[in-house]
Amino acid sequence: MLSVTFLAATLAACSTTTSDEASVSAGTSVNDTADEPSTTLDDVEFLGDLDLFADIDFGIAQDEDIPSEPGELVPVECPESYTNTELLCLIVTVPLDYDNPAQGNTEISMGVWVGSDAGQTMVMLQGGPGGASSQLADFYPPQSYTQVFIDQRGTGFSGNSLDCTEYDEVIIAAWEATGDEADLIGDAALADCATRLNADPLVAHTNSKSHAADVAYVMELLDSDNWMLYGVSYGSTIALEVLRDPPPELQAVVLDGVYPPDIDQTTALARSARRALDSITAACEADVYCASVIGDVNSTMNELIERLNANPVEVPLAAEDTRLGEALTVSLDGDLLADIVFDYLYQEYLISFVPALLAGVFAGDERLIHSLTAFGVDYDAALLAQVSEGTYFAVSCSDRLATTTPPPEGLDAFQTVVLGEGLAPDCAHWDVPSAPPAQPVSSELPVLMLAGQFDPITPVTLARQAAVTLVNSVVVEREGLSHGIWASGDACVDAIAADFVADPRADVDISCSYEANPMRFIAL
Repeated sequence: MLSVTFLAATLAACSTTTSDEASVSAGTSVNDTADEPSTTLDDVEFLGDLDLFADIDFGIAQDEDIPSEPGELVPVECPESYTNTELLCLIVTVPLDYDNPAQGNTEISMGVWVGSDAGQTMVMLQGGPGGASSQLADFYPPQSYTQVFIDQRGTGFSGNSLDCTEYDEVIIAAWEATGDEADLIGDAALADCATRLNADPLVAHTNSKSHAADVAYVMELLDSDNWMLYGVSYGSTIALEVLRDPPPELQAVVLDGVYPPDIDQTTALARSARRALDSITAACEADVYCASVIGDVNSTMNELIERLNANPVEVPLAAEDTRLGEALTVSLDGDLLADIVFDYLYQEYLISFVPALLAGVFAGDERLIHSLTAFGVDYDAALLAQVSEGTYFAVSCSDRLATTTPPPEGLDAFQTVVLGEGLAPDCAHWDVPSAPPAQPVSSELPVLMLAGQFDPITPVTLARQAAVTLVNSVVVEREGLSHGIWASGDACVDAIAADFVADPRADVDISCSYEANPMRFIAL
């Protein structure tokens, strides 16, 4: 089965998560609250004062007004779930296949936040595959420059959804099952989804090359003569594909959690998962409190996986414990524990709880077991609501299968769970042409690459690998941080990024990144 962990391992957040997800700590849970309505966008004529939007008709489209010809941008109401009320939402029609226009067209969605500096634009790309870039507008801060959020195919609000609703419908049953039974439930749902979506021609035309072409196409439509590109997690893969054959107007690129197109996904994930736990172990040994609570975090994690797989713990969750609003009894086995801990590793704030939580589970502390399980269910429910699984598989099976090997022998228990059976068994269900193995991207444009010490999926080693052929690149690793570090609020990272954006061709002072920023582990 493609476990929720393996799916999350190559997502963004989906790499990046909202403040609601981040606030679910060891002792709290988040309940649904009413969504703030977005503005109606009745008065957006001011955008026509910017050359970037001079040719757009800012009347709000109804469904029948969505364009059928490529090259048209039509504003629409933003989804009610979007909290950024300053965001302008649009639908753009693009060629389904840029190499063969006779294949027809498709629509993608995008968001625009207009800054005060009309001369500079940053394209923002979400992770995944399967994350909608427009969702980033809710928690990446507005800047002086204009931000353009271009959604991946099959995501967002275009109406061309590649979401696997079949998987969403069985996730509670999978949480309540264990081992092989849980795997079978998930496998069957994803196979049913593949059967339904394979009939959609969008599936065969959704890959990193098409995502990159969409970015270049949209920016040409906007007629921007000075733009930069930001990609987080899988968004960095799209950005690298744009960089492979860059439009002349592209000035510079920021890659936050670098995921190169030419890596072996299985090997990279096995190494990054182990590296993350090793890094936490080392940080814990240097922290007086943490060292007194737990020994080797890595070995404790692996021992707990084996123990709970042999004797799962039944954890009852009330309707108010998670955003599901439904009572369920979760069977916490070792695999699910590994899934949940892997989710924690994406955010430094959550990592600060990991040693105490593992110590609590090891000691059989029912309060901490309940809190950890509630978080895992809540986090995964939020992730599944945000992610288009069809986009994930379309991209992964097209782009990664040729370079991805089966899981190797000699993995520890944590690595084994994270990798599952690998990509190949799931790709067997999807009618997606496998692309030739990708080559490294070479470029002379300025590139800033950001990495966090604890990142479980895009560690600094991948950034350094990509930097070999990016001759004007700068790699920054920051202690104490994890995945998607520009959104972390770290003053050092913010200053480095701001300096780079202000003048990408100047020498960037990264000296603050070498200053100590140790993890502070939290007692529970």
